[in-house]
Amino acid sequence: MPIDNLTQLERTIDNIQNLTLDQLVVDDIILTSTLSLPDGSASAPSLTFTNDSDSGLYLAGPNQVGLSLGGSVKLLTSSTAVRPSVPLVLPVGTALL
Repeated sequence: MPIDNLTQLERTIDNIQNLTLDQLVVDDIILTSTLSLPDGSASAPSLTFTNDSDSGLYLAGPNQVGLSLGGSVKLLTSSTAVRPSVPLVLPVGTALL
């Protein structure tokens, strides 16, 4: 059954436990609960962009989120550290907090 508008989509999602879509295009989505994604990897992140599927965010390990660009890890964050894998360049005059 085709879904013609956001209200129909909201009603449909309310009745679904797990939803897998190849492509979903809407103007605005407001989540009122948790969005769960697969773990992903640096080469295939879970949260990507339409025209750049090897750049995005993925779960790098327990309590670690990775940022990948071009399919390789560029930044790892955890509850205790932020670790860039490339030099971190700040504009002149930028204060570090």
